[in-house]
Amino acid sequence: MQIERFLLFLLLFFSILLSPAAYTRPDHFFINCGSDTNAIVSGNPNRTFIGDLIYPDSLSFTKQKTKVIINSQISDVLYQTARIFKQQSFYEFDIDTAGIYLVRLHFFNSTDVSTAVFDVSSLSTAQFSLLKNFTILRRSTKDSNSPLIDEFLLNITQGKFSVYFTPQGSSFAFINALEVFLAPEKFIPDNASTPTNKNYSGILSHALQTIYRINVGGEKVTPDNDTLWRTWIPDDGFLSNPSMAKNSTSSSARPNYQGAFTEFIAPDHVYQTAIEKNNTDTSNVTWSFNVSKNSTHFVRVHFCNIVGSSMGSIIFNLYLNGIYRREINPYEMADTLDMPFFLDFVLDSDESGAMNISIGPSENSSEKNAFLNGVEIMEITGESSIVIRLDKSKKIVLLVVGPVVGSLLVCVLAVALFIVLKKRKRTSVKTSVWSLFSGHGGRSSDCKGTDGTINVFQVPNLNLGLRIPFAEIQSATNNFDEKLLIGKGGFGNVYRGKLKNRSKVAVKRGQPRPAIISGDPQLPMEQVNLAEWGLLCHRKGLLETIVDPSIKDQINPNSLRIFAETAEKCLLEDGANRPSMDTVLWDLEYALQLQQTAVYREPHEDSNIDATSGLRLVNVQHLPSLSLQIERDDVPILRDSTTEESFLSASKVFSQLRINHAR
Repeated sequence: MQIERFLLFLLLFFSILLSPAAYTRPDHFFINCGSDTNAIVSGNPNRTFIGDLIYPDSLSFTKQKTKVIINSQISDVLYQTARIFKQQSFYEFDIDTAGIYLVRLHFFNSTDVSTAVFDVSSLSTAQFSLLKNFTILRRSTKDSNSPLIDEFLLNITQGKFSVYFTPQGSSFAFINALEVFLAPEKFIPDNASTPTNKNYSGILSHALQTIYRINVGGEKVTPDNDTLWRTWIPDDGFLSNPSMAKNSTSSSARPNYQGAFTEFIAPDHVYQTAIEKNNTDTSNVTWSFNVSKNSTHFVRVHFCNIVGSSMGSIIFNLYLNGIYRREINPYEMADTLDMPFFLDFVLDSDESGAMNISIGPSENSSEKNAFLNGVEIMEITGESSIVIRLDKSKKIVLLVVGPVVGSLLVCVLAVALFIVLKKRKRTSVKTSVWSLFSGHGGRSSDCKGTDGTINVFQVPNLNLGLRIPFAEIQSATNNFDEKLLIGKGGFGNVYRGKLKNRSKVAVKRGQPRPAIISGDPQLPMEQVNLAEWGLLCHRKGLLETIVDPSIKDQINPNSLRIFAETAEKCLLEDGANRPSMDTVLWDLEYALQLQQTAVYREPHEDSNIDATSGLRLVNVQHLPSLSLQIERDDVPILRDSTTEESFLSASKVFSQLRINHAR
């Protein structure tokens, strides 16, 4: 008996040791900006916002050219001070635990800050634009005595994390208070279902901005009554058909939390109230929300069966935007009537900017009822940039900052190649051969043609391994000042700028949505997506119609065709089917070679069957053989060799390119 008790004790002891640690609400970082005193904010538990002037070494911030404003007339001590930034400035935090963090920015309207216009961005291993052209007047709440709080959820790695404030033009930036604290483990998933039943992955690679947090069927939940100091507002203003709904309240003391469904997902108040269907009508209950147009949103819907008479008695349908129906069977999700559960989805908004959520009874239910307890809507945001650096020798260096979609990268590479076409000077040659990227000088090796002539090229030095913080890009372009605008395109504007090392750069800033242009009259829509229009012209054999008329006669159709094929592959829906970056670069270099070396044929001689039909090349079998070396930045570096076998081996790397049989 004693042995059994001892073994039981060991079992319990080791089960405690091996179980994951419970989430403890952190006590940092809570910043009282512009203050040398602390502010105690009531809650569960209370929070102490420490003055930024006395904060420990784990926080640093820009002090030069800043000032503090004090307004003792404001009743809330947290908003009596604010820090004013006259130039781009930042708060920097030492993050000791990687994970999902809640980042909250507190602003309070007063005459001192009403004219401020500025941007807010964050920087860890990724850069995100959090607020753009922010002004407190445009975003003020109905209650002028209430603060404005913008909340973001960011996946932050261990190390330095910064929040940048960048004034627009001659204006300034300000902040009253700032929160940065760790959320519970697995608080937000990296993937979720979409209306088409596909899996949306990579959620955590973006910034999520909280748009709505709704306590359905209940009163407002303030931060002092929420487990993570959140605010949940009533659903009254969002019900499209109030007569179809009725409020319900739980009789239980508190919800029966189990497993992953904890009080930190949503507080008791959310799960103890609900809206259920009014049984006197057959229509669904619908809530409508205004969101950003043509944007992607993370949606979490909360349920707790406080209206059913028994387990399994209610089965109902959940509708999202009228195009997605999911049957909800609480019996499959929860063990008891009062056990909370939630579901996550990723939804795209359309041009209307409206998002609808509905509930209605299922034909499989014995009780014709439905219920909903809470809704959270977060916009999936994030912004990336591409920098083109121009050095004194007119070589081109591309610096890719943050995640960049393939189509945008192809567009920028096109700009780079266009500059090369316009600016580079090439030695006179009799015939042409392939020039190859060099990893250390941006210049190809000298190659001999079959007739002994030497061909020398200046090839772009494409350094894709360099990264520049988004904040430095903002500083280099004076926050994308319109005075520095040097060009515009369908994918965004191009600005000139100067980095900290005094290098001059041209920065192309991608737009968050596809550009829209006027299309061909024969197209099914007068307004079409730029990329789709180009691909459609390519498939219809009208590719030449997209070329600028001023240079149309100078463009070799075979070169243009190869370029279009490359762009088409980069725009494939499945990322696994898109070509690798080195393959894209080689294909574009091939298109450039076709442009520079082609022997033009008459229009009736051209063919769409073979990309090399209009090009006469030397016998490439006599080219010097090559060997391949891959360096850390994954950019292929081709070096001269003396064996034909090494050339054959290297050629296998170019999955879509064959020297003697071009696509």
